Amino acid sequence: MRKDVALMSAMTLRSVVVTKNCTDTLTSFYCSCNPGYKLLSDKRTCVDIDECKETPFICSQKCENLPGTYICKCAPGYIREPDGKTCRQNSNIGLISFLATVTI
Repeated sequence: MRKDVALMSAMTLRSVVVTKNCTDTLTSFYCSCNPGYKLLSDKRTCVDIDECKETPFICSQKCENLPGTYICKCAPGYIREPDGKTCRQNSNIGLISFLATVTI
């Protein structure tokens, strides 16, 4: 099996894009990738960066990789802070439980 075919087979779950951001030079060419992607060894194919795997603890609770980006998510009972990465306990949950107990 050719090296490039094996590499593509190994990345079937990742977004692969043939870049259009290439510039001719006197002797060759230079390509670059959009943010959230990295250039493969063939120097013309971009692959999605899995920020969740490459930057452990980028999110305080859950990280979901998306093509070209990622999103942080919070467990039930927590809400995401304005920084988009940190979760804090939802203070309304305690109030709802307290009110339910009082009214019963």
